[in-house]
Amino acid sequence: MVRSIKRKTTTAAAANVCFPDDKAEGPAKRPARTKSFQAQRFSGIPPAVYSISTFCVAVGISEAFYHDLKKSGRGPRELRLGNRVLITPAAADAWLAAMESEM
Repeated sequence: MVRSIKRKTTTAAAANVCFPDDKAEGPAKRPARTKSFQAQRFSGIPPAVYSISTFCVAVGISEAFYHDLKKSGRGPRELRLGNRVLITPAAADAWLAAMESEM
């Protein structure tokens, strides 16, 4: 059974209410999920864990270079949860210190 919704607008505030089936403005667009957008969005927020993508943004390397480092055994320690690969901030800090000591 489908109920019809009666719309009553008696005040100016009620006229500004947006109902779910109103499509006058069209659907809201999601922001682009680019790495530069992620960097802006999460700047200043320390992460609990990094994904490979966010780790590369935070460190300033490409994902291809990250995978090259992992193949050569010089990448950071990874944490695997199910099918997700995560990097803890402690592992990231240890990796950065090891990379600095190599130079």
